[in-house]
Amino acid sequence: MSLVGRVDVDRRAYQAEGADGLFPLDASLNLPTELYSLGVRRRAAEEAARGSFDEVVEAIGKTTGAQVPKRQVDQLAVRAAVDFDTFYASSPGNDINAVEATKAMLLVLSFDGAGVVMRKADLRPATRKAAEKKESDPRWPRKRLSKGEKKNRKRMAEVAAVYDIAPFPRETDDVVHELRPVRDATPKRPRPRPSRKRVWASLEETMQEVVDDAFEEASRRDPDRKRRWVVLVDGNADQLTCVYWAAAKRSIKITVILDVIHVLGRLLAVSSAGRVQTESHLEILRRTGAPDDADFQAARPPPTGKIAGN
Repeated sequence: MSLVGRVDVDRRAYQAEGADGLFPLDASLNLPTELYSLGVRRRAAEEAARGSFDEVVEAIGKTTGAQVPKRQVDQLAVRAAVDFDTFYASSPGNDINAVEATKAMLLVLSFDGAGVVMRKADLRPATRKAAEKKESDPRWPRKRLSKGEKKNRKRMAEVAAVYDIAPFPRETDDVVHELRPVRDATPKRPRPRPSRKRVWASLEETMQEVVDDAFEEASRRDPDRKRRWVVLVDGNADQLTCVYWAAAKRSIKITVILDVIHVLGRLLAVSSAGRVQTESHLEILRRTGAPDDADFQAARPPPTGKIAGN
């Protein structure tokens, strides 16, 4: 099954008793051993990264001559990702040429969390127990969901990124100027673009495991620890604890940068703490790790870097 539809290929086979047959034309045409061509498999993987499997089936059916059922789309997407970790683990990230080319660049690690709504059976044990307790409440579900109603329906995926980028010095005025809703006609300095960027996420691994994987990837790029390591975070207390532990275990000096947009969000929450939703805002600050969070300060090891504004 190809992008233009079903294609039948007649080819000659060479066989011998007790041996598998050989089909030289298969190798010449780079034909896969399964039904779907490499083009269809690539298209299914690309579309699966953008949307649901139902949308993949619809997109392939509308734009190609191939017809791929939903279950086969699922299987093709899974097989497309089997070599992900092996590919990056074996990539020449620490060869001489790569190290010399990126020696003057910043080595950036970025982390974030994303909540994914899951079936109850796939939630983590603690979350599933809380969801079952919520469902046993005779007042649940309400006709209208209140804030936090999805709290026990999601499983957090930890997202990590590692990339190289050239330094881009800016003054405070430059940062504030870019936050303006109105853009002027003044030409901007061209920003450097990230290179060798790797992004991944996991619902199965813990936050600490994902952070450790990112530090291992960065270590392959800078085995001699001669570059400046920058860690970009959103201020999540648990996430920061994982980052500091990973750096301390490897004796790496890091510079931690808190995303300015999240800083402004925290300031907004603080400024509105005295309004109608006082209790909820204070709870948000307590959970996410406000600067005066005593539990977080006690749990975190001494920082090996500093927190700076972006």
